[in-house]
Amino acid sequence: MRLEVFDKFRAVAIILIILDHSIQPWGNHPYYEKLFITLVSGGSNLFVFISGFFFHHVFVQDFHYKTFLIKKFKRVFIAYLVLSVLCLVFLPLIQDVLFWERVFGQADTLSEQAILYGKVFLYGKAQAPYWYIPFITIMFLLSPVFILILKLPMKSLIGVFLLLLVIAMTGYKPWRQMSPLHSVVYYSHLYLLGAIVSLNKDKLLHYFDNKLWFVGAGILLLSVVQLHFYEKFRMLAKKNIFEFQGFDLLVIQKVLVCFFIIGLLNKLHFIKDQTGIFAQITKASFSLYFLHFFVVQMVNQYIDSGPSLGILMILLKTVFVVLATLALAKMLKQLLGSKSKYVIGW
Repeated sequence: MRLEVFDKFRAVAIILIILDHSIQPWGNHPYYEKLFITLVSGGSNLFVFISGFFFHHVFVQDFHYKTFLIKKFKRVFIAYLVLSVLCLVFLPLIQDVLFWERVFGQADTLSEQAILYGKVFLYGKAQAPYWYIPFITIMFLLSPVFILILKLPMKSLIGVFLLLLVIAMTGYKPWRQMSPLHSVVYYSHLYLLGAIVSLNKDKLLHYFDNKLWFVGAGILLLSVVQLHFYEKFRMLAKKNIFEFQGFDLLVIQKVLVCFFIIGLLNKLHFIKDQTGIFAQITKASFSLYFLHFFVVQMVNQYIDSGPSLGILMILLKTVFVVLATLALAKMLKQLLGSKSKYVIGW
């Protein structure tokens, strides 16, 4: 049995990921816009949380490791490999500056080219969002470890979560998402939290419904404090996970954002999705993740970089990219038929 609020949560997560990427190529954001970006960026955190929720909700009760990995390999990893190959073949024909060359540098010899392409697959650098696939693949491989943790008494389980939370606050996310293992360390608290919420969904599903003002105030406070002390309006990142540079308060903020969205979706349950757009986005979520950056790049061809044009323009661009990517995904699904899941993950 699936829960409607968490299906909608998945749709919100992918929309926020696309919003985050739609902020390009604008810069020089005023303070109120930096605060807005601090509040809505980091949609990948929500994606990890909901992945942890559905891992427990769908798979744990009757878990078969081999079957689970095969299903995830077919659903996620094959599409990742296919799209990465297509990027490596076709993007050099239409782009002067390639993303993976900005990250790793150019390759002059055939052997250097082979090493470069190996890094592209290993680190997920065919497109900026593809870092998520090597990371989540490791999380899938670690499923037996998470199942063992979930069997702990609740106090011990909360203790493990808090430990992982502190590690994330001090370890930061990896610089340029360059290390899948670093990402595992950074995001594990959210994956585990999602599973814990699923484990206790009868108690927690409506727990925050009447606490939205307090949770929202906490989110806003943490955002303002982070902006004041670090003068950065995104999640903090660094190359060396062991180098202490302070605490990233947005790690806690994103936990609160997860609870806030659950509570808000519960509050708004009476609003019917007349267009079915949320249901469509949910079903196509992985294809939207795989494809949206192509649309973002095409749109950016017609936008001059420079000072931001305001929050409204960011939101309008996000709506366009979401709808255009959904239309593209539907077209490809119809064109490819049953093979579409191996190309676009849907």
